[in-house]
Amino acid sequence: MKRSIIYILSILVAVAATAAEYRLWIDDFEINPGETRTVSLNMDNATAVTGFQTDIYLPEGLSIKIDEDDFYYIDLTSRATRGHTIDGSAMPDGAVRVIAYTTDLNPFKLNTGAVAAITLVASADFAGTHAIEVHNTELAAADGNQFYPADETCNINKKPDTMPCDVDGNGEIDINDANILINIILGKDSAEKYNGRADVDGNGEVDVTDSNMVINKILGK
Repeated sequence: MKRSIIYILSILVAVAATAAEYRLWIDDFEINPGETRTVSLNMDNATAVTGFQTDIYLPEGLSIKIDEDDFYYIDLTSRATRGHTIDGSAMPDGAVRVIAYTTDLNPFKLNTGAVAAITLVASADFAGTHAIEVHNTELAAADGNQFYPADETCNINKKPDTMPCDVDGNGEIDINDANILINIILGKDSAEKYNGRADVDGNGEVDVTDSNMVINKILGK
């Protein structure tokens, strides 16, 4: 009995180690309603991998861009060899199945990094926090083995609404925005409370250049 328990534990440890060494995922990102954005599908593989398959579940309001021939905008990166091909297909359960393969069995280059670029389109009413699920992943190794990485979740947030020179974030650019910057420069106020809006020119500092930009905006220059 003791040997059986040790044997089972060793299998579980091996499976956990394998899951950690092989991944296929999308990093968290931000997107605005109506925006088109390209994200990376990343892969970690401890050994040589020739191809993969995965199901990508997108939230309502987010889709993969389609060209005039009804092909998904999914492209391989420089990790692929000349013989690699990638394709996507809509599945009955709502997922987009992505498959990458090669006819000459040459493996992907490197063992980490982006393997594909996926162009996403957010609808005009896409807002709030959502998630992309990357499930049912299979990696085909060059030696004929297959690996089954854990499912992954990518969190999506709407980009913060910002208007250049609107320091107080009230939707208007007026003398109050200029006064805030002057007080920050004089040490009477803190830039941190304005969530980066005080650094109007984005150079990492709040100075007279930022206040001049706001004043010029108010004057219509």
